Amino acid sequence: MSADDLGNATTRLKALQEIDEEVHRTEAAKNALESYIYSSRETLESNEFVQKVSAEDARSDIRSQLADAEDWLYDDGFNAS
Repeated sequence: MSADDLGNATTRLKALQEIDEEVHRTEAAKNALESYIYSSRETLESNEFVQKVSAEDARSDIRSQLADAEDWLYDDGFNAS
């Protein structure tokens, strides 16, 4: 393998590694968002303290926002970077 070929291969390998790292960061961020949505929804429904200190209208609004975020994640956010 010539020096030019080796340099080109190294450059391509670095570019592919950067793409792979970006994919992993994006997937980690999406997983964190999904976990946050499920955790928040569970807290709204089962935490007695939250039930006592918040109004149903506020909880309903938060549920709606969580549903919007979840819809985005599975639709538009599926291909987001």
